[in-house]
Amino acid sequence: MSDVTSASVPTDGVKAIEQRSARIAARRKALAIAFFAILASALATWLVFRSMIAIPILETGCIIITILSIRRIGGLFRDPWCGDQSVFFLMLAPGYWFAAGHLEYRNLVDVTYAVLASVFYGAVFSYFAMIVDPTARTVKAVVLITLVLSAFYGFSAVVITNTAIDKSAPSIFRAGVIEKIQAGSPSGHGGISYKLRLTPWGPVSGPSTVIVTKQQYDAARLGGIACPNLYVGGLGIRWYRIDACPVEPL
Repeated sequence: MSDVTSASVPTDGVKAIEQRSARIAARRKALAIAFFAILASALATWLVFRSMIAIPILETGCIIITILSIRRIGGLFRDPWCGDQSVFFLMLAPGYWFAAGHLEYRNLVDVTYAVLASVFYGAVFSYFAMIVDPTARTVKAVVLITLVLSAFYGFSAVVITNTAIDKSAPSIFRAGVIEKIQAGSPSGHGGISYKLRLTPWGPVSGPSTVIVTKQQYDAARLGGIACPNLYVGGLGIRWYRIDACPVEPL
């Protein structure tokens, strides 16, 4: 009788495991609620304000999905052929495409600052992921992948936010067009991209390549002039875009 009684009473170790599992489950539930709140906020931001800030909000939601899927990431290293791991990639694929597609249209001067900000962003979310699910720390590759994924979304979020909230007046420079570059295909990812290679201007000490619209590409002439408009950046990260050159006084 005593053996049955002792076997039915959980040991301190079992209780500790159950309590930790309960805490992890509660944290994951809170994250799931936060994800749907973020998704609703992003949709409202876009539908009401038509603001690009909706993109960084959605990317934060993608990071939350990464954290919620962190055990699935770990499963890839323990059992690479586990079928349910495909769910993880299906959830993240649209976020990758969305983030990468918008990054291409941001011409940065202070690239280093943007990279440092994204690494910090990734480190914060990776640390948060390890708190939510401490068991993930046992697989170093999971920690590394979480950092890389968070930094990727972080870079996109930082760059897009920097331009979306920028209210500064541009400083206008003039540069010569030394090459016209057309890449990609209509059926490929992102379609056709149009770029101009410019002579040094303002803070850019060497030749630079800038992404432009098709209309700007068609209007540009080799040996002609293009006008980079330099902005301070809402987060202090300088960026520029090509705009129509002002008419010089006679």
